[in-house]
Amino acid sequence: MRSVIFILFASTFSLYAQRADINVKVGDPFPPFELKNLNNKTITLDDLKGKVVFLNTWFNGCKPCVEEMPELNKLKDKYKDQVIFLSMTLDSKEETKQFLKTHDYNFEHLVDAEPFLKNVLGSKAFPRNIIIDKNAIIRNIDYGLPHIKNPGEEELKMADYTFFEASLLEILSK
Repeated sequence: MRSVIFILFASTFSLYAQRADINVKVGDPFPPFELKNLNNKTITLDDLKGKVVFLNTWFNGCKPCVEEMPELNKLKDKYKDQVIFLSMTLDSKEETKQFLKTHDYNFEHLVDAEPFLKNVLGSKAFPRNIIIDKNAIIRNIDYGLPHIKNPGEEELKMADYTFFEASLLEILSK
C-alpha cells in the first residue's frame, strides 16, 4: 500500500513539476514569435501554420541538449518530408555557427531566442521538445530523451528517437 501511495505522490509531483517550469501546456495555441534563422531570415509562427512542427529548445552549454542531437537528426531524416524540424536556441548566431562546426545538428536554427524562450514560453528546463500541429496547437511537450535502464544492463542509456515517434505519428495521422 505504501508503494502505491508513493507512486501516486511521485506521479502527481512529477506532473506538477513539468507544468511549473513552462508557461504553455498541451492544447494551448503556440505563442506568436518572430525570430531570425542562421541566414538572417525572419521566421514567424504564421510561416509554420498548416505544417506539423517538431521544435527543440536548447543551448550549446547544455549537455543533455547536445547528447540528444544525433537521435533528433535520425528523427528528422525519417520524417523530413512530413514535418518541419525547428530549433530555438538561447545562443547567438555566431555562437550557434561556431557550435555547428563541430556538432552535426540538422534542424533549422532560430537564434537569439532567449527572450522568447524565457519570457513567453517561460521555459526553465532544457532541452524541451514540443510538437505543434497544423493549426499551431501544442500537442506534445517533453523534456529531452530520457535515460532508461534496459533489462540485464547495469547502466542507464539514453532512449533513441523512437521515444518521440508515437506522438509524432498520432499528430500526422490527423
